[in-house]
Formats: sequence, C-alpha cells, structure tokens
Amino acid sequence: MSIVSHGPAVPRCLVHPADVYIGLRTPGYFVERGAPLDVDFIVTDLDGNPAEGREVVITAGILDWKFKDGNWVEEVVDVQTCSLLSTPEPDTCSFETPLGGSYQITALVTDELGRKNQSRITRWVSGGKQPPSRSLAQEDVTLIPDKDEYQPGDTAKILVQSPFSPAEGLLTVTRSGILYTTRFTIEDGTATLNIPIEEEYIPNLNIQVDLVGSAPRISDDGETLDNIPPRPAFASGQMTLNIPPQQRTLSLQLTPAQTTLEPGGETNLTVLVKDANGLPVSDAELAVVVVDEAILALTNYQMKDPLSIFYGARSSYLSSNYGRASIILANPQALARQANTDSLLFAASPAATEAPAMAAEALPQTGGGGDGFPPGAAIDVRSNFNPLATFEPTVRTGSNGEARVFIQLPDNLTRYRVMVVAVDEGGSQFGMGESNLTARLPLMVRPSAQRFL
Repeated sequence: MSIVSHGPAVPRCLVHPADVYIGLRTPGYFVERGAPLDVDFIVTDLDGNPAEGREVVITAGILDWKFKDGNWVEEVVDVQTCSLLSTPEPDTCSFETPLGGSYQITALVTDELGRKNQSRITRWVSGGKQPPSRSLAQEDVTLIPDKDEYQPGDTAKILVQSPFSPAEGLLTVTRSGILYTTRFTIEDGTATLNIPIEEEYIPNLNIQVDLVGSAPRISDDGETLDNIPPRPAFASGQMTLNIPPQQRTLSLQLTPAQTTLEPGGETNLTVLVKDANGLPVSDAELAVVVVDEAILALTNYQMKDPLSIFYGARSSYLSSNYGRASIILANPQALARQANTDSLLFAASPAATEAPAMAAEALPQTGGGGDGFPPGAAIDVRSNFNPLATFEPTVRTGSNGEARVFIQLPDNLTRYRVMVVAVDEGGSQFGMGESNLTARLPLMVRPSAQRFL
C-alpha cells in the first residue's frame, strides 16, 4: 500500500549559517615537499561585498591513515593554525610542508553575532602515502594536475601518488591511440610527471599511469609483518587533460546596416571575421541564415557551436589487461609457518572494454508565418510569409576579413535572428555569431485573447 499526499507544496528557503562567507584559493593544486603552501582568503557578506574586521581561523593538517576497528580511516594530524582579521582585499596564510601527503585546509569565520561559517579544500604535497592493503587487487593511483585546462606550449605537471613505494611506473599518453610511453621510478611515494602540450593535442589528452612494485604484508589487526616477504603490488590511474580550442576559435562581428525595417525591406549585413590573435581572416567561408525568431522559439532552437562538433573530446582507444589480477595471496601467517612451501592459487579475471559511441545532431526544420496591418489609405497585400528570410551557404571574406550579405525580408511583422557560422580556408578554425533584425510598422494591431464575464 502506498500513501500519496496531495497537500500544498512546502515552500523552500535558503538559510545561511552566518551573514558572512569565506572563500579560499591556492596558486595550484599541489606543491613540492618543503615548499610553502600559500592559501589566499577573502571574507564577503551575503551580497558578495568584502567584509573587513572579521575573525578568521585557517588550519592545515595532514590526512594520515590509521587502522581502527578493522578498517583504514583518514585522520587529520600535525595541524597548523593561522589566525587573522579579514581585510577588503584578499589576504594570505602560509603553511609549512615538512611531510608529503594530502593537506586538509579548513577556514572558519565568525560574524558580529558570533555565528560561524566554514569552507574547506584539499591540496596535495609530494611524498604522501596511501593506506596499505592485504590483497593483490589492483590499487588506485592518485593523479593530481597543476591546472584545470592547458594551452599549446604549456607543460602539464602531474603529481603521482602511489599506494606503495618504491615502484616502477609507465606513463602512457593516448589520443585515439597511443602517442608515446615513458618509464619512471617512484622512490618516496610520489613523483611529478611533465607532459608537453602541443597544438595537435587539441582538445584533450588521455594519460594512464601503471605502477608495479611490492608492499609489506599486513596482519588482520593492521600490523606490519616484518618476517614475511613483501607481497607483489600493482596499481593504475587515468585522467584527461583538457586543452580547449582557443587558438582555433574565430570571432565574428555582425553589423546590420539597419536593425529595424518595414516588412519586405532590404538591408545589408557586414560580417568581420578575426582569428584568436585579433587578425582579420581572409577567404573564410561563411554560412548566413536569417530566420523568423517566432519559429525558432517553438523548439527553443539554439545554433550549435561548430567548435563542439569538430573538436569534441577524443577517446583514448586504449584497453588494458593485467595478468597480476589472476593471483590470489595466501594468508601471511600461514606462509610464516610454512617457510618451505609456497601456495599460490590462480583464477581468471575477465576484462571488460568499452567502445566509444559517436552521436550526430540535425538542425530542426522550421516553418510558419505572421500577419499585420500596414497604415495608409491604400492597402498593400502582403503575400510572402516565408519564415526563412535569407540563406547564403557559401559567402567568402575579402582580404580585410569582411563579407557583405544582401538581405530582403519577407512580409512578416516579427523579429529575425541572424545566424552566421564561419570556417577558415584551412578547415581548422571555426566560429559563430548572432544578431537580430526587426520588421515593424508605425501602427500594428495584435489580437489578444480576453476572458469576459
């Protein structure tokens, strides 16, 4: 039996813990061990205006793994504290990083009524450790980039945190297949990888890190067994480096000679095309479409950015199989009692692969019309109600990057959306732009449905 309530909806409201908030920011996501960890902060009111004179306490502690109640849990240790008063401009707290690992940064601010508000972020320092494991299952490698996005000419710095150390690593860089591989070594739990970003890598790179090594055996109570040979260990991690196609983006400036015309009026549209450096692009090909806005509103149509079509995310096309996943370890205490006997069982572990899927989109078909009443004694019969005012699929820009398109509007009383898509002569740069034209008369009558009692 189910009970359904048909009562009035309960209104929702946002309740703030205090009348101030504190924001945190760091120059990067990780630093090398021994380098200062600088944390910028600012306090604002509920409207985003800076609030000065508020008490701020910022702490930074290392997340350390502890074995409790049969499980490995993270606890914050070696906490450092920074206490300041907020100012109208962002201020900075600096923390020491004598040990590597994950640092939990917590900021607490108090308003004038004693109410508290909190913000928290996590940053990383090279040389950290991961919780130990008893099994031979594939473990996870933590990969931390120094940026969210990159551009050609940059060098991506990736902090690699291994669950065991020392370890031998293999970096595999892929983009629709393997580009190259690089071997490296981890000595103290972390390593920093440098990956040059080239223009042909737009819009993304996929990286995979595989580690092999050994790790101490752990008893059921979480203690390290010193008299037992270490177990084999392997781990893997993947991530995607985003490289937005900013250098492949064309900017379009659309300038109609007139923005307001009468139905059936004529005008010219000037389109100026520039590249990412602000230079005019000659011999670029444009597709110009002028459509009744009312027809487009029926489906809420928005023109698709060609950059998202031609520079969609590229799959790695890489599938990895690991033979070590077939190994099952014996109990370490049993191995100690049977020093001269090795007992290894093998089991098959199927691997699953995924294939990328491609999707295509089609522009919606539109159609419709409009109506109106022109002024004057003589009545002009309007008959051209085509919602498509102009379609010019192959317009070329001149040496100055400009192109001019003649537009004659139908007899509709409406607003038209001007949409232009551009591609350069080499077929590697794309852009889009929009503008509007309005067809109107000095006196217009619009019917409106009314309800009379």
